[in-house]
Amino acid sequence: MIATETNILIREPDGICRPFSVSSLQSRLASGFIGVGRGDSAYLAEDIALAVEYSMRHGGRPEMLFERGELDSAVVRALEQNGFGDVAGLFAVPGNGGVITVDTSAREEIAEILANHLSCGKSRIASVVAHVSDALRRAGIREASPQLLLEMARHFTLAESAGIAVPDGSGPDSREPVFSDEALELLGSGVVRYNGGTRIFPSIRFHFMIGAYAKSRKWSVPATEMEIAPDLWSVGMVLDGMRRELESAYGDNPPPCTLAIPDMNEFLSEYFQQKSPDGRTARELAGMLVQPLSRPLYKLTME
Repeated sequence: MIATETNILIREPDGICRPFSVSSLQSRLASGFIGVGRGDSAYLAEDIALAVEYSMRHGGRPEMLFERGELDSAVVRALEQNGFGDVAGLFAVPGNGGVITVDTSAREEIAEILANHLSCGKSRIASVVAHVSDALRRAGIREASPQLLLEMARHFTLAESAGIAVPDGSGPDSREPVFSDEALELLGSGVVRYNGGTRIFPSIRFHFMIGAYAKSRKWSVPATEMEIAPDLWSVGMVLDGMRRELESAYGDNPPPCTLAIPDMNEFLSEYFQQKSPDGRTARELAGMLVQPLSRPLYKLTME
């Protein structure tokens, strides 16, 4: 099973809505790490992008629509929480470099700034503005950047429920997992690999090399779906057992589970003799593999 995914939309400052792309955000993050001289940490870009996406999907918002400012603020928080403030500076809210004068009694000015970056109704914006304006007045602050206003809004209850709350992550216990003989065989041959992500985005991530598995099972060329379906089902059962064993280390809060089949296109070219690998066939084969899973995957990739 694969969790049904609704497209996440990001509304740009010009009002145009565009689909959110994990890979695009990952590329921006990797470029940011490299740009500030932290190329050795660029591998964390994937985890940060996945953590932000997961938070958006599971934040309780009925509609998967977020403002560009919300997304960038979530990325900034994830980076700052993990000690990458220099990279976070690249994702600051546009215009935050200039200082604006804020009259604490001029709530319309604050409301306009927050409304451009938070997906809130008018009543919610008004409540948030009241909190922010009062806090500014009591602190004697007469000048503030848009970034400061957004961060202040985030710390109030109403803004917390509307924004993207990036998890700080919690790992599994330290015990060694106990796998079945079938799982150990797949792991030993390199057909299956797994890891637990990082503290930024704890997860159970499986990699299945379908080409290597096909060779080990001596599938015919050209292969047929009927021929290989039982084998894929068996692998799916093994993966489900591994997932349940790995999840047990997290107690009552199992992390999301992902599956990657990175050599699917090469497999289709060799075993199904497709010059241009067919997405329909890839989905059908992946469906056979994940059908035995007792809990939906969070994400399936085939590239």
